[in-house]
Amino acid sequence: MPDWRAEIRARLAPLHLGAARETEIVDELAQHFDDRYADLRKRGRDEADALRLVRDELEREPLTHALAQTERPMRDTEY
Repeated sequence: MPDWRAEIRARLAPLHLGAARETEIVDELAQHFDDRYADLRKRGRDEADALRLVRDELEREPLTHALAQTERPMRDTEY
C-alpha cells in the first residue's frame, strides 16, 4: 500500500500549521486514503487505477482550501 504522508505534507505546507496539528491531520488523511485505496482494490480496481483515483482525490483543491478556512497558521512564538 502506498505511503500518502509525504504527498499530504507537501499539500499542507503552505498552511504553516504547528507540527503537532500537521501530524494529526496527516495521520487522519493517510488513514482515509489507505482505506479508500484498499476499498477500491477490494472492489476490483487494479493497482494503477486505484492509485490514480486516490491521487485524484488527494489533489483536489477543496481539501487545502477547507483546511485554510478552519486552521490557523503557527506564529513564530509557537515554535
